[in-house]
Amino acid sequence: GDVIIDEEEYAHIKTLKELKAAYREEHDAYQDTSTQLSRETEMVDGLRTKLLKEFDEWYDGAPLDIFQPQAKSNAGADAMDNEEAFELMQQDRVRSAEPGSVAFFNANKSLKKRGKHVRPV
Repeated sequence: GDVIIDEEEYAHIKTLKELKAAYREEHDAYQDTSTQLSRETEMVDGLRTKLLKEFDEWYDGAPLDIFQPQAKSNAGADAMDNEEAFELMQQDRVRSAEPGSVAFFNANKSLKKRGKHVRPV
């Protein structure tokens, strides 16, 4: 019972063994890369968590709470003179009467200050 194979079949068997060996090498390399990727992903996730935690700690203790909206305070602010107070009162009056006309009111006032006349529409 010896099995006799011809040259063509022998070439196919040899090619098959070479391909299987190459596949094993590539699969092992894939497994190594996959393992390394998993480790690196875990490391990145851990560093991201650490970064966010440290940022939150820094943010909570930021000097002067520079990122928090500040309550407007008039302390140290210039006091309004009578003309500024009157202009503010006019804008508030226009805004309450006709909110859409504030821009027109301001433009009209600006033209009057420059000495130009506004044509009635």
